[in-house]
Amino acid sequence: MIGYLYAIANGAEWIYDTDDDNQPIEKGLGQFDLKTGHVSGISYGEEALQSENFRNLFNPYSFFGQPGMWPRGYPLDNLNQENNNSSYFLCKKQKIPAIQQGLVRKDPDVDAIYRLLYADKDKGLEVHSEYCLRK
Repeated sequence: MIGYLYAIANGAEWIYDTDDDNQPIEKGLGQFDLKTGHVSGISYGEEALQSENFRNLFNPYSFFGQPGMWPRGYPLDNLNQENNNSSYFLCKKQKIPAIQQGLVRKDPDVDAIYRLLYADKDKGLEVHSEYCLRK
């Protein structure tokens, strides 16, 4: 936390934070859009706030072939709830979000409970999917 505050106080334009065994591949940090002022992709909830079906919780892993996996910190009480399909849409242009997160192939940084339940003690998770990007 102190590192974030120090970086912000000293004018950091962006902060790169990662787990000790993960790193960006292929395009490196270039895969994160920082310069254009706009991004495209899936947006969740902005236009659905008025809907009575709106949920403010979203599990992005289902879009990457892993619907049974959840990210670190995802509320365990909500594991059986699916993303509300009417609450997300494709955006061709939107402001760059303050936080951009990438997903990890093979051995992702998932919730500790998921890792305890599903990881092989020697090989880790070794998550592969037909939907994941490949080299």
